[in-house]
Amino acid sequence: MTCGASQPFTGRKCPGGVPKGAARVIRAIPLLTAGLLLVGCGAGAGSSSIPTPPPGPTGTVEGTVTVDSGSSSAASARSQPAPSHTAGPARRPRSLPEPDRIVVGLRPGAQPQALQASGVRLLRASRSFAVFRPEPGQDVEAAMARLRAMPQVAWVARDAYAFRHSEPDDPLYGYQWHYPAIGLPQAWDVTTGSPVIVAVVDTGVRPDHPDLQGVFVAGYDFFDDDNDPTDPGCSADPGDWSHGTHVAGTIAALTNNGEGVTGVTWGGASTVRIMPLRVLGEASGECGVGYLSDVAAAIEYAAQNGARIVNLSLGSTSDHPALRSAVQTAASQGVVLVASAGNNPSDGVLYPAAYPEVIAVAATDCRGQRASYSAYGPQVFIAAPGGGAVYPSPCGTTPDYVLSTSHNLQLGNTYVWMAGTSMAAPHVSGVAALLFGRGWTTPAAIRNRLQVTA
Repeated sequence: MTCGASQPFTGRKCPGGVPKGAARVIRAIPLLTAGLLLVGCGAGAGSSSIPTPPPGPTGTVEGTVTVDSGSSSAASARSQPAPSHTAGPARRPRSLPEPDRIVVGLRPGAQPQALQASGVRLLRASRSFAVFRPEPGQDVEAAMARLRAMPQVAWVARDAYAFRHSEPDDPLYGYQWHYPAIGLPQAWDVTTGSPVIVAVVDTGVRPDHPDLQGVFVAGYDFFDDDNDPTDPGCSADPGDWSHGTHVAGTIAALTNNGEGVTGVTWGGASTVRIMPLRVLGEASGECGVGYLSDVAAAIEYAAQNGARIVNLSLGSTSDHPALRSAVQTAASQGVVLVASAGNNPSDGVLYPAAYPEVIAVAATDCRGQRASYSAYGPQVFIAAPGGGAVYPSPCGTTPDYVLSTSHNLQLGNTYVWMAGTSMAAPHVSGVAALLFGRGWTTPAAIRNRLQVTA
């Protein structure tokens, strides 16, 4: 089969470095782009600014509220062979014994060999320090005390372990360039989060996705007004990708489970949970459409039912009083609100991202530069990886899109690349959840920590 032929993703590459996708995905792109015309934040209203994506599904969803997204290539949700460049499990060991090596600071003229008289054996010496190990039967602390009393010694300390940065064994992690781009392997060495609920206000999710099992708490479907926030797909376009499932996977896909992709919060390890709140669906033959009043109601519901972070990968050009009131009330209750800025610079930053209470997120490409489609302006607080939606990728063999969980009526549960400020926002929501695990738990503290470390 040639590139673009209908095949499940296997991690193999087409010429130019793009994994094989599906021709049906390419045909879906114009339909998705048409959906953008409806509303704001997917790829902004009237957006023709997102370039044609690589062979594969696109995921630009929007609504009267808007969803943002981009494009993708399908990957089978079943077990995948690991790409050759995917690092294996490298989580930090949790039960190593305390090191028995002693490091000694040397005063000028000190002879390391002379220090062995204190019951230690010299392992290595440099210009300013030496490393010793106690002789058999010698207590480490007692040896350290004897060394401190010697006049040639400036200081004494136990040696300490160094670790390679944590990297999961999920076979598609090697394609998620957007995680090392924000320093997640280093962050995972420090924390994988703590119990906190992140509300995903979107198109609904697929709770049956194998890489999202157990990450959800009860939510609500405001679009159909029932208790089931499952994304049913879009009959007007069976190839339309589940935007909410993609967003949820970026935040909390099961991690180090030997399957699929990785979530920002090392999903499954930290009890970070997703509250799915469906506000977008199918209307008048268009996919990803919704009402701002439903978005406002979902924000209120999230705040009243224990969510501490609300991800809003959607938007509108309308500053609606119901939406403004819901945002202000939730923020006053200590809820962290994160929203995508929008995918059409000519529209400016969309609402709710444009409200001062909301962390507005612009999108960067694989080079760390502003994605050409990303809205920008003084309301934007931070930028995060959303993918450049450029084909071929300017960064080598990995597509310049964000890889995460998704679903459509044609392929069922799978993994797709998408691009957009909608993909950038959940990176920030996920990092906010990690910050909760380190004691930063208020909107002001989260903002400050993001700002001083970005």
